[in-house]
Amino acid sequence: MPSSPVDPEASVSRLLSEDLMTSSEVGQLLGVDASSVTRWMFRGVVADRRPGIPRRRHYLEHIRAGGRLLTSRQAVERFIAAQSGPPGHVVPDSALRSAGERRRAAERAADQCARMGC
Repeated sequence: MPSSPVDPEASVSRLLSEDLMTSSEVGQLLGVDASSVTRWMFRGVVADRRPGIPRRRHYLEHIRAGGRLLTSRQAVERFIAAQSGPPGHVVPDSALRSAGERRRAAERAADQCARMGC
């Protein structure tokens, strides 16, 4: 199911009107194992792990039909977009570095500034 509450019947109707794919096909498309895709369906992923940011879990929409788990190319696109932020959103470098890396970068900047006479 998606990251927000949805009417299950509407979700099924939407997925059935889209380009259906198996977990294996999605895995091949994204270069991951099918078990990762299945995990995204049932356990979801936490989009942001930075301290102080509320952790929101996103799930890959899916249906079970004839014993098979199916999703759609469009659901995969929605799943990725939900984790990526709004279009044009750039994650600052400070969010990608650990506290130690940020501290060392600040120390290097202070050293360089001192050498330049700031």
